[in-house]
Amino acid sequence: MRELSLVVEEDGRIVGHVLVARGHLDPPAAEPLEVLTLGPIGVVRERQRQGIGAALMERAIEAADARGAWAIVLVGHPTYYPRFGFEPARPVGLEPPGPWPAGPWMVRRLGAWRPLARSVTVRFASAYERA
Repeated sequence: MRELSLVVEEDGRIVGHVLVARGHLDPPAAEPLEVLTLGPIGVVRERQRQGIGAALMERAIEAADARGAWAIVLVGHPTYYPRFGFEPARPVGLEPPGPWPAGPWMVRRLGAWRPLARSVTVRFASAYERA
């Protein structure tokens, strides 16, 4: 999987979307580890707070775990994403690609998780790095 784009459609109209793309570790880990980046996630205003975003998150996590990915990282609201198992990323050795505040920089460890021997920087897909 290079990326995963999930949508929720109602009556032919997209009302929710999430994108999961492959990232990479810099420097690479001693053994290959698939790290995924999540975002953006969005739900149209009139359908927010009705479970669409949560369903998208849960499905994205399930799909990533089923494919054997190591972890998912994101930049998001530090009181929203912990409900999906996300936690601060820096304490487990994952640095963001820029000078981002610690609170929104989070990771969701998946079934293939194993600790790193040293801290690494997570690099997003090149399209994100250019944005």
